[in-house]
Amino acid sequence: MKMEGFGGPIGRKYAEIDLAGRKALSEGEIQKFEGFPENLKKRFNVSARFTSDSEKEFAERVVRPVKDIAAQLGIDFIVAGEDFPLHSTMLEGLYQGADEAERQTLFSDLKDNISFQERLNALNGLEVPYKYLLMDRGNIILNSVEIPYSILEIREFLTKYYAEQKLKPLAMDNILHISAARMIKLPEEEREKSFTEYKGRMVELRHSISSTPLSLKMDHFYSGSTLQLLKSSSES
Repeated sequence: MKMEGFGGPIGRKYAEIDLAGRKALSEGEIQKFEGFPENLKKRFNVSARFTSDSEKEFAERVVRPVKDIAAQLGIDFIVAGEDFPLHSTMLEGLYQGADEAERQTLFSDLKDNISFQERLNALNGLEVPYKYLLMDRGNIILNSVEIPYSILEIREFLTKYYAEQKLKPLAMDNILHISAARMIKLPEEEREKSFTEYKGRMVELRHSISSTPLSLKMDHFYSGSTLQLLKSSSES
């Protein structure tokens, strides 16, 4: 799949994601989302959150058309900004121990570190163009075609910071994305036909977004367990 003239390692990464998603749809291997697993509480997550204007743009240009497509094809999703917070992950660090009290204390100390918070706050106000909407094996993700240098810097900082705190950094190479939607209902009838039409409609939506990317402004940062983030309200 050609990423509309966009190449390099980021373009190849996105092409691989989209190819795998299309293949899963074609072969009927989509598994509907069954909920966020409890082991996500062991991941310390730093994610960008966005201004209210950015969230409104995302809701209008991504969520509304995705939900319209789903309703017409017997599909259903949970969506960012409604069912879980709209966010873009900077980096996660995995706690590999088994002591829950130790994990909670460590995560609390990490996010309360003043110099850590100052590094994150320096990115407030950064605008990032999110351009490519991809189908990822039942999920829908919205991706930036360029990763700002300041985000690469914060990822390098977090990699070292996590390692110092005995967390395993979970690499995010060549991707900056938003998990836009997760499929929770599959078509009950004519699944192959529905998935074929779904792919076509999603490609149309992708072209609409790529022609005028969403410019989303980072407003503040979440830091804490990944599970807590995903299970919190979209306003928190």
